[in-house]
Amino acid sequence: MSIVSKIRLPIDIQPEERQHTSRLFIHSFILGLSTALFFVAANANFIKLVPLSNIPLAYVAAGAIGLLLVALFKFLQRTQGVFASYVSTLVLFATITIGLFVLYHYKVLSSITLAYTSFILIYPFSVLFVLGFSGIGLRLFNLSQSKRLTALVGTGEVVASIMGYMLVPILAKMLPGLEWLFAISAVVIFASLVPLYSIRKRAPVLNAANHVKQVAVQWGVLKHASFYKYIAVFTFFSVTAVYISDYAYLLATRKLSVITTWEVSLIISVVFTAIKLGELLFSFLSGNIITRKGMRFSLLLLPFMLTVIAVCALLSKWMMDDAAFFIIIFFMLNKWCERVIRKGITIPALKVLYQVTPAEERVQLQTLLEGMVNQLATIAVGLLLFLITLSLPANDPLGFLEITVYISVFLLAFWLVVSSRLYQQYKLQIQVYMKRLGQQQHHHSKEVVLQLNTEAVIENYLKRAFEGLNLQSKAALYQLLSNYHPAFASPVQSDMQEVARLSKFYFQDDYHYTRWLLIQCIPHLPQGYQQQLAREWFEVSSLPLRCAIVDVLLSSSVEDVPVVEMQRFWENQLQPIVGEIAWVTGALNDIGNESTEAIQPFKLYLQQQQLHLLQVLKLLYGKSTMQMIEDIVMADVYDAENSLFAIELLENTLSDEVKPYVLPVFETSSYILKKQAWRHYYYLHHGTLQQRMQAYMMRDYKLISATNKYFMLKQYAAITNDASFIQAFAANQWYFIATEAKAILQKKENATDKLRQQWTAEWPEVLRSLHEVQLVTVQVRLFQRATNTTTNRHPYNTFAIEKR
Repeated sequence: MSIVSKIRLPIDIQPEERQHTSRLFIHSFILGLSTALFFVAANANFIKLVPLSNIPLAYVAAGAIGLLLVALFKFLQRTQGVFASYVSTLVLFATITIGLFVLYHYKVLSSITLAYTSFILIYPFSVLFVLGFSGIGLRLFNLSQSKRLTALVGTGEVVASIMGYMLVPILAKMLPGLEWLFAISAVVIFASLVPLYSIRKRAPVLNAANHVKQVAVQWGVLKHASFYKYIAVFTFFSVTAVYISDYAYLLATRKLSVITTWEVSLIISVVFTAIKLGELLFSFLSGNIITRKGMRFSLLLLPFMLTVIAVCALLSKWMMDDAAFFIIIFFMLNKWCERVIRKGITIPALKVLYQVTPAEERVQLQTLLEGMVNQLATIAVGLLLFLITLSLPANDPLGFLEITVYISVFLLAFWLVVSSRLYQQYKLQIQVYMKRLGQQQHHHSKEVVLQLNTEAVIENYLKRAFEGLNLQSKAALYQLLSNYHPAFASPVQSDMQEVARLSKFYFQDDYHYTRWLLIQCIPHLPQGYQQQLAREWFEVSSLPLRCAIVDVLLSSSVEDVPVVEMQRFWENQLQPIVGEIAWVTGALNDIGNESTEAIQPFKLYLQQQQLHLLQVLKLLYGKSTMQMIEDIVMADVYDAENSLFAIELLENTLSDEVKPYVLPVFETSSYILKKQAWRHYYYLHHGTLQQRMQAYMMRDYKLISATNKYFMLKQYAAITNDASFIQAFAANQWYFIATEAKAILQKKENATDKLRQQWTAEWPEVLRSLHEVQLVTVQVRLFQRATNTTTNRHPYNTFAIEKR
């Protein structure tokens, strides 16, 4: 199934997010218009006046200046806060832009100096704008919002760029020179401050007094945290791909113009139109792609696509007689993917990674890992490209492209490996961050959850009563079992015979406590027999006993190692468990606040099934990870941040096969959204309170105990007058349910008899009243016939009885 078929509406903004999102979009739009004007003015002079062989040196200079600017920006972030540092960057850029315009306008700067200066400043300030803008986003948005909104609010810049490129030809005819674009760009930059200050008024977290004091983060952090190290390496390769693609694109454009006799301007316009349309589309779809396909897909998509393109270019060189055209086309595709996918998917996914870092280090880490590493990568790739150009003839761009193909295949393959490792580190970092949150763990005691289940209550009582006994001892267990089955007092000859004896008595005796003791014998068997008995007993056991089976398997497993035996069997148990959760969730949604007494059993049943689901997930994916999720989702006190990270960890842990129906169980979304996700797996329908209570009592006794059904039967009788449904329980196999049903029916019968007696006593008076009404009615009709007149029937005469 395609990606587009799985995504929701392209714009997914909650009502409480609209103010911040709309203002960030406006700011992004104004900033994008300003940078588009500056970019066109800078590149027009640079490409016209500077030879292509000098571009790598310009990259090196841009990286060196960028290191200084990022260091200054990092200092301002730590001392003045996210908002002040970003505003300072915008003001500095506007000031420099005005300075360039004034110096060039009054002939202080030559054209070549202006070309180099403006081109070199593009890349460092582009990085600073991204760092500042995303720093604002990190303060305003949480993990879930970052996935959906990071690329969406940046759509304004894409739209503005398209408008800017269309506006430049018109302005060029109206202005005396292109240097005036610098002046217009500076004015527009100042205008972009208006929505920023509007956001700060409505977001106290951006005020200087409320900003999180940032801890200085230095390069040493890479030695102690693999997660940060992989982000830095990922960023390095990402930037390397950008500059290699840009430089190869410039060479490919010139060579394609020679081969096809097309104008360079036509080629650039076609390519950039396709790029901007792609950026616009991916910006709208980014949030849903990252949310639906996950972080692994988002991090691997760009290096995978670029690797495929590079390999195709390499194969075309060996398989085609005239490979030049195909290599150039592949580099055009490479440029498109690098710009579109990187901006729409890769960069937003990288911003999500910083959500699992400490709040006091988050912005500084981003500045270090993206700002500093970005500039170092710029210097490195500039030197690499310069060395390649020195080793090749100046008039052989195709030779440079062929060498670039080989280098790209090697670098991109390594980048793929780094991306996969980064995703694994991201999953580990979520757990580290969740532990670091320091919230007291609020366990939902299973005793409380199962308090209406007599079997579970007594089971917990048995556990306490047996604390003094050594249940870890096989002999102690067999001694207890011999009280129920004397055969356990005698030993058996082999493990196979022992397994056969345990299984025989488990199926013969459905007594809950005997079965519970038999389950405790499972850890004393060889590993293969443990799985065999668990599989045989699971389906015929009640819900508390199923939990006990999973418990003993977990107790005999290694802490962080999933129980891989019979993995398919346990995966198959997930869907029916989630089916029960989906049913009871729908019941709770239908009941609402209609009956507080009736809703409690449904809530308790939901918690039982959720705990059971988490137990099975521990078998499949390891105890420590799922225990952390259980502590959060089953806590008494809801914590929004913890819940978001728990769901994120779950999303990156579950297999793609079970993720679509398991994730909605723990999400805090509405029942409507959950139902949309579950409708592909279950039939869910609405029902009245009476219908839901009937369905509860008619469910399998292995899922809902007889005791719980007994309590629900009493509530059902108190709420409804449905004697026919209660009559079905009068012959129930459970004596106390049948007795209660008969008592309810007898009470209703007594009430009916009392009403009948009262009606019989009052019946003569009622008949006399009716007889008088009949006489009056007959007299009136005889009078009407005698006088041949008609009268309008009075509405209150409708109760008169006619005898025909």
